[in-house]
Amino acid sequence: MHLDIKRLGQFRRPSHRVIDNRRQDSPGAGWEYLHVAIDDCIGWCQQLGIRVEKAMTDNGSCYRSGAFRAACR
Repeated sequence: MHLDIKRLGQFRRPSHRVIDNRRQDSPGAGWEYLHVAIDDCIGWCQQLGIRVEKAMTDNGSCYRSGAFRAACR
């Protein structure tokens, strides 16, 4: 299994690519985070009696936390 996180920018109004005005910003827009889990063989492994013991992640701080480690256990 592979876990990853992607940071997506929020927009409050159209950007310069739409309105061609680089002076206009989007204050307070912030970020949203998308977590992706790819699990393409767990069921197949279970059928063979293989126990999954580890998950691969990127280095996002949420994946290095003690809470995440405890949840995986």
